[in-house]
Amino acid sequence: MESGQPQPYDYEYEPLGTAVNFMVTEPLAGWRKVDVRDTRTAVDLAWEIKQLLDVDYPDAKKVVLVSDNLNTHVPASLVQGIRARRGPAFVGAFGNSLYPQPW
Repeated sequence: MESGQPQPYDYEYEPLGTAVNFMVTEPLAGWRKVDVRDTRTAVDLAWEIKQLLDVDYPDAKKVVLVSDNLNTHVPASLVQGIRARRGPAFVGAFGNSLYPQPW
């Protein structure tokens, strides 16, 4: 190799696993929260919403969720995830707005 020439370097991508980001935002207030998890099950979604309601907005009378159309972002999954804790009536405490297509 000649002096002053860049040395070729070959690398191999090493996957280290995957992660799921749950993001909650209130744009008009300039607020957001991101939680990183290993899975994205209905139980994970229910836990994130529980944290949102119990910790971030404990006094809110209504919270409107705007989500994409991922299969766990539907009321049935939410009921499944929280049934053991609060029951299906809890789902009526918030509105739900689904985007018809992914971003």
